Amino acid sequence: MYIYKRKDNRYEGRYDDPNSNAKSGKSSVYGRTYQETMAKLIQAVASINDLHNKNNTAQTKEIGVKDYFRLRLDNDLIIGIKASSYDTYEYYLEKHIKPYFKNKKLKEQTRESIQRFINYLYLEGRLDGEGGLDANTVKDIYGFIKRGFIQAVEDEILTKNPCKNIRLPSKYSMIEILSDNEQRQLVEYLSAYPHPYNTGVLIGLYAGLRIGEICGLQWGDIDVKSGLITVKRSLRRTKNRNKNVQAKTAVIVQEPKTENSRRSFYIPKDLLNYLRHFKKTLLESETYDHRYILQGRNGKYLDTKTLQNYFKRILCKAGLPRFKFHALRHTFATRAQENGMDISTLSDILGHHDPAFTVRQYGHSTIENKKIQINKLNDGSIKVPVKKIA
Repeated sequence: MYIYKRKDNRYEGRYDDPNSNAKSGKSSVYGRTYQETMAKLIQAVASINDLHNKNNTAQTKEIGVKDYFRLRLDNDLIIGIKASSYDTYEYYLEKHIKPYFKNKKLKEQTRESIQRFINYLYLEGRLDGEGGLDANTVKDIYGFIKRGFIQAVEDEILTKNPCKNIRLPSKYSMIEILSDNEQRQLVEYLSAYPHPYNTGVLIGLYAGLRIGEICGLQWGDIDVKSGLITVKRSLRRTKNRNKNVQAKTAVIVQEPKTENSRRSFYIPKDLLNYLRHFKKTLLESETYDHRYILQGRNGKYLDTKTLQNYFKRILCKAGLPRFKFHALRHTFATRAQENGMDISTLSDILGHHDPAFTVRQYGHSTIENKKIQINKLNDGSIKVPVKKIA
């Protein structure tokens, strides 16, 4: 099932119909708005299952779990969320929700059935059959279906939300952080082997930007005199929805993921000096305000995938473990805390919506910092006894 906008500004909803005379085996419903078409589409699907209830509310209750969430994804969410979020939810639907619920009806779901689903994801939900999913992934999938069931109640498709009082996994997920020695080793390698892409790695490590934000930076976003940087856009590789193009994915330039992600702050002086030097090595035409700091083969931006692959190669050459690129952001946040940066400032720099989230995310300490902090308890009071301890 899906809905799209026609050239005549109406919306057409397409669905599988065993009674259709079309070669595609599909039939259509039409409406002036998404909401009107969605209601007709749900009713049509319910009718296919030989439902003869007296009102539309009763009919919509017969829709399957997978069909409902596909319809919600393609109609309620497609124009209200980022393309990257849509891709994530679609992946959850296709890889986890549809295989588990199969032909089960939406109205059949209870708190117990949803709890079993959550338990299954956490204990054995990995696609390779090697155990369960990460706790955070399970929580994300739960959030997706919970919002769907809330909407189903509001639309009077269901009378009760089965997603209440669900127990979620609370396992702590370790985040990747470079140790002091590993960070020093990486920076020394970058200094020994200059490359334009090194700039992106250093921005991640000393400014904490996400990889999409780094690739989206233009020279006009940085005041090389004062060191003020402004995050205005982000690059993201997402699923290609242009049916006329064969490529499976496409790079899109978009606004930062949240209002808080659009931010300005001053970068460290060492990084600023490096950027000043890097800018001098470029042609004047490459440093105009609208030109990207990291430039790819297309003469415009550098693909995030290219920067990720470059980062993997230099880690290998530098003799370092295989960190994800996002570990640079985690390392920045950790070093900032260790050097006394207050949580509110760090939260603003990272673009978090709430300092409390920053505390939850980085409320940890590296093994080196634990040693430093614990040694602060030394006050000289404990004396090694001269006599043998009895």
